[in-house]
Amino acid sequence: MAIYCKWFKELSKWDTALIGRKAANLAELFNEKFPVPQGFVVTTNAFEAFLKDRGFYEKLTNSDLSAESILNSSVSNELREEIEEFYNYIDTAEELRDLKLANHLLKSGRDPPFVAVRPSHDGDLQISNRAVLLNKKGAAQVVRAVQECWASLLSAKTAVVVQKQIDSEKSGVAHSANINSNNNGEILLEAGWGIGKPETANVYILDKNTGELKEKNILGQIFMYVRDEYTGKTLKKNVLPEKQKSQILTDFEIKNLHKLAIDIENYYGTPQEIEWAIAHGKIYLLRTKSIEATQKAKEVVANSEK
Repeated sequence: MAIYCKWFKELSKWDTALIGRKAANLAELFNEKFPVPQGFVVTTNAFEAFLKDRGFYEKLTNSDLSAESILNSSVSNELREEIEEFYNYIDTAEELRDLKLANHLLKSGRDPPFVAVRPSHDGDLQISNRAVLLNKKGAAQVVRAVQECWASLLSAKTAVVVQKQIDSEKSGVAHSANINSNNNGEILLEAGWGIGKPETANVYILDKNTGELKEKNILGQIFMYVRDEYTGKTLKKNVLPEKQKSQILTDFEIKNLHKLAIDIENYYGTPQEIEWAIAHGKIYLLRTKSIEATQKAKEVVANSEK
């Protein structure tokens, strides 16, 4: 039985103390059958065990622990092996995970998957999207990324989300209320080519009730970010000339993003800012947060920069 790691399916919104708010949010949406990519969480128990094993707990409590100390120390074999086992099964059908034969097959010839790794915290810490570590491949890179997440927050309450990374052709944000006009009767879609949170190239305004396209603005996009298939690194490249001024979303995709925005807003009962990605024709939900919370976070950042 796993001690330090938990699959999304094993978790819920009530596990915030063990896995942090971001992870609890993703697990809740995953279990409600929203299109969240498969993932697992390295719980706060793992970091606490690491701190105690290395004699760091008291230093952290006294704010005397450096990020370098965490990065320069190895994790226990037990934790390393558990992370490796979960990682190996992250893109495997659930019904195969308990088969011994499957484990042999996974270790012989299958290309390891790319994952995104990010910290999750049960507290008031503001975690930037820049904290997400992309394009991690292989168990050693994943373990290292977990340590980098611990080092980035220096809090015993830190858990780490490891999630299958979507190599998206299109991505963007859906606002279930129009934040530009403060109109709760409209949905605002922003879309761009490539992975990550791209430059907004298309803006669509939809009627919230009917899904009717009320307005479309093709801003154009010259550059996009893609994952290099050989190195796994994120590269900046030119958008093909014929795509630079094109409509990115099909009518079918607009319809399905409208439904996704409505369903998530109805689930939470408040307007949401939803990050999404499209790969091979399928829409994935990467993150959602209330629009009110997003605006407050922006105000906190703005005030801190004054």
